Parts: sequence; C-alpha cells; structure tokens
Amino acid sequence: DFEYAEEQVTHIVNQLIGPQDFAERILLIDSFQGPFLREHRRGEFGVLFDVAANLKARGIVDQVLISPSDPTVISKVNQAWFGSSCSTTHSITGVPVFPQLWSFDQVKSRYLLQCDVDVLIGRRNTGHDFLSEMLSACREEGILDRKSVV
Repeated sequence: DFEYAEEQVTHIVNQLIGPQDFAERILLIDSFQGPFLREHRRGEFGVLFDVAANLKARGIVDQVLISPSDPTVISKVNQAWFGSSCSTTHSITGVPVFPQLWSFDQVKSRYLLQCDVDVLIGRRNTGHDFLSEMLSACREEGILDRKSVV
C-alpha cells in the first residue's frame, strides 16, 4: 500500500474530521514482511516509513506506531485478548490480527475508530457530527457490555 498511502491516509483523515476531531490520529504500520493477503506488489517499507514521517510532519497524523515482531510481546497480547499464548501475528489465512490488537492497547482514549488504509469514505456533509452520534450510541447503558450482537 506504500504507493498510495500518503494520499489515502490524507483523504481518510480529511473525510473523518469535522466538525469534531479525534483525541489522537494514529497510523499503524504492520512490521510483517509478507507474504500478504491479496498481495498485488511487494512492499517497500523504507518508502512507507518516509510517507509516515511526512504525514506526521504535516500534522495529518499525530503518532506513527510500528507493530513489534518480538514473539514474547505477540504472545502476551494474544494471551490477553484470546487466552492463547500463540506467537504468530497473522491468522492461518494471512489476516493481520496482532498488529491491530497491539495498537488498540497503545491508545490512551476510551474510544477508538479503526480503519484500514484501503477503506473508501465519502462524506457529503462535513457538518454532520457523526462522532457525537457514535459516542452517544456507545454511551447507551450496557451497549459495550454485550457479548454478541443479535
């Protein structure tokens, strides 16, 4: 995703801010070297790191996180989330699991809106306060305590 990461991250952030902003905008880079699920081109981590630094310097993101590859850290995160001390970062089919979970644990605010770099977002009304609506829905009693959605 390095080829379009800067443009896409900028687009996503610009679509999601307004009338409110987030407490923090974090860009997560998965340190996994591949092979990737639905890989269409070999990754260029050096270029991606430069893009991330530029996004931070421009104020598009506040922080850049790079997921660790230490098996001990991976095992601890998987244990905490799933009760399994598995030290792999991706599912058997190649879906990245650990990087997102690890990054969730790094977030300081109570709420988190996560999206992948390839998400498509189009807001017609930037004055619509979707964040307040989402927060209001999350504050409904018992909503975050539910074990499953029916």
